Amino acid sequence: MRGPACPVLFRPTRGSRGAGQLATGWLSDHTGRKPLIATGMLVQAAALGLLVAGDGAFTPSLAAAALLGVGTAMVYPTLIAAVSDATQPRDRARVVGVYRFWRDFGFVLGALIAGIGADATSPSTADPDRRLAHRRQRPARRRNLLAATRRVRKLVRLFAHATWLGSALLLSCSRRLLALVVGVSRRTESVRACLAARAAASLEGARDLGAAS
Repeated sequence: MRGPACPVLFRPTRGSRGAGQLATGWLSDHTGRKPLIATGMLVQAAALGLLVAGDGAFTPSLAAAALLGVGTAMVYPTLIAAVSDATQPRDRARVVGVYRFWRDFGFVLGALIAGIGADATSPSTADPDRRLAHRRQRPARRRNLLAATRRVRKLVRLFAHATWLGSALLLSCSRRLLALVVGVSRRTESVRACLAARAAASLEGARDLGAAS
């Protein structure tokens, strides 16, 4: 599906997922992890099947998006909770980080496989004329990709320089602030010592006057 209807389909997915996670975490604590994980994956599979069967129509796609959010809400927090249950508290942060890294890597790998498979099975690659036109467009796409890569490199360099300058400026300001605080504290200590000495001298004078009288 193309056009302005595409952003609309993301809203029921995010909405049902965000609202569902408020209940699925509590539910998995009382009913167990495995039932929610298995049911959520089945719901996700049903949502994808409905999306394919809808053939790009708006209403089936909207229903599939909402159903996909419900399945993700059942699976997403429960898997993290299951990983946390299987680890010790001191190792929990590291193990959850490793799990999330490989899960997100699967997202990237799946997107690449889906993109390559879609290009290989699309009608434009099956038709010889369209295949020839597709090949002719490859150099332009490569040039655009190289240009985008160069822009990203420039942005990364600018960000690195800005970060370095900001860190240096922050370090300089923190040193000056520390020196100012130390100077103020030293002055305060000297003032306190002076006041204490004057108070002791006044007390000694008062005692001498009392003894003399």
